[in-house]
Amino acid sequence: MREMANAEPNDLHSSVALEGLESPRLVNPRERPETYNEDTRLNVRLSPDVRAALDWIAANRGISAVEAIRRAIGTEKFFLELSNQRAKVFVQVPGEKHLKEVIFAL
Repeated sequence: MREMANAEPNDLHSSVALEGLESPRLVNPRERPETYNEDTRLNVRLSPDVRAALDWIAANRGISAVEAIRRAIGTEKFFLELSNQRAKVFVQVPGEKHLKEVIFAL
């Protein structure tokens, strides 16, 4: 399995290596298979900040780190699909009257 280095280890980011992937590249959703027939094993290198965030999420939800990653991917997919439809997402902080728009980085 190929290992990828983190560009900036202090940022909240991670690098992921997929088995069989020759070089890192952005995947065009139209190029990927519509369905997968078997599980995919990933090797993920996390910065200490990202690992701490993952552990915090897992502890707060009472789930494993692996399950937290699965849910995070599902959440990201949900919001990306909304973004692709040009939908807007708003939150209301308790005690505040106004809605705040959530803007996702590209």
